[in-house]
Amino acid sequence: MASSRTVLFRVCTAVVACAGALVVYALLRNENRPAHEPEQAASTNEATAGVREIDLTAVNVESMRSLGKLAAEGSTPAIDNIILIADGLYDGIDYANERPRVLKNYELMTAAFEPIGDKAKSDAGVVHVLLSLLKENRLRGFATNALGDAAAAGQDEAIQALTHPSEFGILESSACGALAKACAANIPEAIDFELAILADEKSRPLWNMAGNALRPLSANHPEIQDAITRATVALDVATSTSQPGM
Repeated sequence: MASSRTVLFRVCTAVVACAGALVVYALLRNENRPAHEPEQAASTNEATAGVREIDLTAVNVESMRSLGKLAAEGSTPAIDNIILIADGLYDGIDYANERPRVLKNYELMTAAFEPIGDKAKSDAGVVHVLLSLLKENRLRGFATNALGDAAAAGQDEAIQALTHPSEFGILESSACGALAKACAANIPEAIDFELAILADEKSRPLWNMAGNALRPLSANHPEIQDAITRATVALDVATSTSQPGM
């Protein structure tokens, strides 16, 4: 009765070494092979097949966090699962009218990317994984935020990607937000990036975000305080002149 059952995750034996992962996949995986399929063939598929289908009702914060931990250790099947889950979670979503779904999806995907970002702080290989995930439209924002963690820890490739966002398909607004932690860590490239935003009239919509990223440094850096002040005054003037009757 294979057609009546749902395959949740098919993972290779190499990624179920830890007890926590075994528990997660035992809960989320269904063998789902035809009755006539030989046992040896099924074992081969078990070791090599990736993801087939998922039941999104079985996806929760803990399962996503466990997938993220496996992905951070280099598990390709775990990365593939995250991509497939994201495709399912965001399929046909209406951002304007499905606010609870949007928030739930954010919670789930953040749970997956937090351990990846944490590992990327000390592992350039994981930074490469995050850079590759920038190609996935539904994961780009989460990968960008995780790169922000790596950049704050001084990972050069993460810093370069976020300070040259257009070269990596990253929105300037996403890079601006992701580099806030790097600014707090006194990463010079991140500080220069935010200052450049404050000096660019075309980036005016990001001035508040950049100012917030830099503000903790302003007390000890007069040039940063000056840049924030100029941007704030310009925004206040623009707001006041746009008021009716002005």
